[in-house]
Amino acid sequence: MSNSAHTHYFMSGGGVAGELLRSFNWNENPLGDPASWPQNLKTAVGIIINARSPMLVWWGPSLISIYNDAYMRLMGDKLPNAFGQPAKKVWSDMWEATLKPLVDTVFEKGESVYGNEVMFLLESEGIKQELYFTFSYSPVFDEGGSVSGLFCACHEDTVKVVRTRRLNNLSELKTALSFEKSQEQICIGAIDILRRNNYDIPLATVYRLNPSTQTGTRIAGYGFSAVPESFPPSIDLTQPPKGPFWDVALEHPFEWRRMLYGVNSHVHTIENFYTNEPPDKALKFCVMTEPDAAEAWLFFLGTSPHQKMDGAYDEYLRHIQAGIQQSIKNLQKPGAEMSRVEQLVAIEKETTTQFLNVNPERNTAERNMYNLLMHAPVAIAIYRGRNFVIELANERMLSLWDNVAEEVLNKPLFEVKSELQDQGFDKLMQQVMENGEPVTVAEMPVSLLHKGESKKVYVKLIVEPLRNDVGEVTGVMVLGHDITDQVTARKQAQSSEIRFRDAVNRAPFAMAILRGENFVMEITNDAYLALVDRKPEEMIGQPISVSMPELNSQGIIEVLRHVYTTGEQFTATDFPINLVINGELQQRYVSFVYIRLTDTTSENFSIMAVAWDVTDLVRARFEFDELQRQFSSIFRESPMGMAVLRGEDLIVEQANKAMLQDLWQLTEAEIVGRKLLDVFPELDDQKYPELLRQVLRTGVEYREHESRAFVGSGLREVFFDLQYTPLIEREANINRIMVTAYDVTNRVNNRKIIQEAEERSRLAIEATGLGTFDWDLRTKDFRFSQRLADIFGCFDKERFTHQDLINKIHPDDLPVRNEAVARCLSIGWLNYQVRIIWEDGSLHWVSIYGKVVYDNNNVPMKMYGTALDISNERNYQDALEKSETKFRSLSNFMPQFIWTTDGTGQLTYFNQAIIEYSGLTEEEMQNGGWIQLVHPDERMSLYHQLLTAFSTGEEFSVEARLKKKDGSYRWQLARSVALRNDGGEVQMWIGTSIDIHERKMMAEELEKRVEQRTAELKLANEELIRTNQELEQFAYVSSHDLQEPLRKIQTFSDLLDKRLESGNDEVRLFLNKINASARRMSVLINDLLNYSRVSRADENFVAINLNRVLQNVSSDFEVLIKQKNAVVRAETLPIIRGIPIQVNQLFYNLLSNALKFSGEKPVIKISSDEVSGDELPPDVPLPKDKLYVVLHFEDNGIGFEQIYASQIFTIFQRLNNRSQYSGTGIGLAICKKIAETHEGYIMAESQPGKGATFHVYLAK
Repeated sequence: MSNSAHTHYFMSGGGVAGELLRSFNWNENPLGDPASWPQNLKTAVGIIINARSPMLVWWGPSLISIYNDAYMRLMGDKLPNAFGQPAKKVWSDMWEATLKPLVDTVFEKGESVYGNEVMFLLESEGIKQELYFTFSYSPVFDEGGSVSGLFCACHEDTVKVVRTRRLNNLSELKTALSFEKSQEQICIGAIDILRRNNYDIPLATVYRLNPSTQTGTRIAGYGFSAVPESFPPSIDLTQPPKGPFWDVALEHPFEWRRMLYGVNSHVHTIENFYTNEPPDKALKFCVMTEPDAAEAWLFFLGTSPHQKMDGAYDEYLRHIQAGIQQSIKNLQKPGAEMSRVEQLVAIEKETTTQFLNVNPERNTAERNMYNLLMHAPVAIAIYRGRNFVIELANERMLSLWDNVAEEVLNKPLFEVKSELQDQGFDKLMQQVMENGEPVTVAEMPVSLLHKGESKKVYVKLIVEPLRNDVGEVTGVMVLGHDITDQVTARKQAQSSEIRFRDAVNRAPFAMAILRGENFVMEITNDAYLALVDRKPEEMIGQPISVSMPELNSQGIIEVLRHVYTTGEQFTATDFPINLVINGELQQRYVSFVYIRLTDTTSENFSIMAVAWDVTDLVRARFEFDELQRQFSSIFRESPMGMAVLRGEDLIVEQANKAMLQDLWQLTEAEIVGRKLLDVFPELDDQKYPELLRQVLRTGVEYREHESRAFVGSGLREVFFDLQYTPLIEREANINRIMVTAYDVTNRVNNRKIIQEAEERSRLAIEATGLGTFDWDLRTKDFRFSQRLADIFGCFDKERFTHQDLINKIHPDDLPVRNEAVARCLSIGWLNYQVRIIWEDGSLHWVSIYGKVVYDNNNVPMKMYGTALDISNERNYQDALEKSETKFRSLSNFMPQFIWTTDGTGQLTYFNQAIIEYSGLTEEEMQNGGWIQLVHPDERMSLYHQLLTAFSTGEEFSVEARLKKKDGSYRWQLARSVALRNDGGEVQMWIGTSIDIHERKMMAEELEKRVEQRTAELKLANEELIRTNQELEQFAYVSSHDLQEPLRKIQTFSDLLDKRLESGNDEVRLFLNKINASARRMSVLINDLLNYSRVSRADENFVAINLNRVLQNVSSDFEVLIKQKNAVVRAETLPIIRGIPIQVNQLFYNLLSNALKFSGEKPVIKISSDEVSGDELPPDVPLPKDKLYVVLHFEDNGIGFEQIYASQIFTIFQRLNNRSQYSGTGIGLAICKKIAETHEGYIMAESQPGKGATFHVYLAK
């Protein structure tokens, strides 16, 4: 690039891409010097480089790429080497099949090409990601009318396309499964629906599990090849198919949910997918109606290898699982059956019953929940719609508002409580409505009108979204708890939050008569027309298939034909149906009855259709179920103790976690179902039992603030805020009480402590040296502390006024003070620094800070503030500026290059040595930076390293060739380090560069010699490998041949012993010694053979579940463990890659060693850690660039002196007498070789009599 590149107008700006454009060596590019570029190219570059939308230009026969910052985000792993390169080279993986036909159309025909939501597989974040783009390719014509370039504008639509696809799939899944009649049909139907979205679920299968026989049968699936069988037709849970996948997948077959990894090592081929790459992850989940159900359904859903497993993907999978679970659960609910009736009166009665949905048990539960809500100890209100119409408010909320129900219900909140409009409530509630996420505010100040006067309280708020059955937010529920007392006492109180809502909407009754086999609408009423959103002329006299064509594909016509043909009555309850409402297809829920009526005047029949819209009722049921779940969750998890007592005996019916653990300090089994006074007899002589029974008798709620009680065997004094609320049941009976209690003992005991803390706070402010002031902005009364007077040099406080203090300010600084005071009244705070002139003429710097307090009308009322003497700090700052001047003078005399930048990398200083070396002027250096001196071969790489360093703040060090003013290049070592403030933010960068040219030349010569020596070492290593293989073969053959004579020695010794007559005890002793020696020799030979085999590294490394290894080895020692009363405790161990037989031998030897050298009641602990190479202990000689799994084997045996910690791993080394402890001295040597084979290390720590711990490091 020419040195004048920065002067081209069309290259200015552009962020990172602009820097690339200006620093690129265009003279060696087909486009040449930018000064000679055609005007249309300059115009195109000038347009795209500063555009915020992704844009690209391909220019000339080579289609050279120039793009902007926004487009860089779409290129993924193709950065950073795509700029200035031919398009065919950059996009080689998709050029011929995808891009070339489009480009040819633009260049050959001169026509624009448009693509809408086109899918591309692009390398990004290490994978080929499925991405969607809408783009246009437009020709750029030269003055002669020929196409000289291509202009591309695009934007990414991936999120929209994928989200729409998943939503459609979930909707189809929900609709289809609602028609299935059995669990198996639901599971098969789910697989069929998921098959239609194999972009997200490329593989799926489901097994029917039989818990009693521990077997499973595959009933449906897709995406995997039958040969080899990835998912066999049947599985045995007691002996699952072999392989790491099944080891993990069937470790807990009935568990709720687990994500499986490494699936592509199990499923090698994928069918009917848009690529050949199998999934690398799969979701496994099990669906059971009850824990002891006779059958369960095990699903495996493979995820796309071309999509990230982000939160949206996980939410989609959870919806699939929840939809299948809910569909199966719905089968268990008893359906409403309707017997045949012959008269219209009977039909009306039955349909009315269904419409009312009479269910005494449910109505009782609803009343109980409603009572709990209305009498809850926290304020609760439910708002609907964007205007937040008050649908429900309980007693606490009405009391907080100082209103009665008639004044507020069914009215917008901010009309009836206008004082809440600008206090943040509207923003909080609007936020929850928009994003659907609950919001919790721990402490919120609120001004409310009580009896015409404004009263300020503090409340803890929870704002919860209320959703309909399709997930839309239709309102909010607000739970509030008055914590004014706790805030005043500076003690935060946890508030009780009870969420509840009750939405039951009644649908209108509809009726119609359909005549003949074409079902022509003969009679209908207004309710039916309203239900289907039709006019009478659109329905009367028309077949229903014509007037309502949307019914043709929903099974309704088939049901009518069945009723018409057979005469059987058909009843449907809560039936999902799609109807055209207001011109749009909407899903509704309808309950209906079809009955055939006989026409005595003809051979035709008519069908009476009786229907009612239960959409609101069904959705309200969903909301009610959710509300019950939320209430139960709040009851259990509320930080306030809550319990329900039943009857005069005060039997504890239920209690939440806070009541059990924090207040009662009992488990649920210890108190639930028992009488309260049986568990707490000390309450019998106190007032509480009688108060509880009084609430039962009168039905009047009882509350007490800071009630004193004595509890426990020592009658400890405690204080509670408590409330006894009667729960009104059917027929207004009261048999249960909700008890709410909050322990305020600390609040009561700490009042005095808080007062003392306030005094200490005042003393602490004085100790900091701060002066304080209190300025009444209305009366202009200004009060200040003695310390503030001292700071202003007014040591006799009583002699000075506010104006006297102002007069102390240096005249040049008075405008600073006046401007700051005027500004603070609008922004709410005061902050300035001025000089003060004392009476002795000395100058002192003072920093003033203040905070404005406003009244309810937002009028400034008071200001509180502080003053601090900062003279020392300002003097230090002046000294720092002088030091910087000295630094610049010194650096200009140094031969090394020295430069500084600001926190973003903008050059702020460079010394004279750079100017003298490069021959550039200071202006040229300031505009182009020192990167223009870098050799073109290293410039682009160096530039990206600089960008990385500036973005991460990491230290920067690089070797590069810099151009001298005579045109030659010399090697320089450039380093830069970031200087940070106290908050860790980068403030500036300091860099240096030193000449390493001679050292670099010497290093290159040394590297050539190293390469020659490496080749020689390679030959020597190959010879050593061959020798080791021969030695291994020799060891194997030798040990095998030695076993034969030993077996004969043992055999003949046994024969002699059997034939030996009694009385020859000495001979028998000799034979026993011969036999024992032969056995030891046999063990020694086997250990030697094992030792030699450990050196073999030709075995494959596979995934090993260490928990299973430990289980297998422990079973080998089962008898010995029982004999020694040993205890083996193990944490959950990881899965590693290794040689199975060697890892098994490692565990065997170390566990054997711990049992052998144990004392009484051996305890063996096995645990694991994961460490990086940088975290290794200094005495562990392993590479630092790897991750390691560390296994710890700890015992409480006899131990040994630490000086023998290395010796014990040497072959044949023993620390104990063979007669007392058996063994050959080879076991730990084998462990060492196994660790080394796995690129690891083994070490031991011990003390005599305190056991030993072996640490095994294995490369991960």
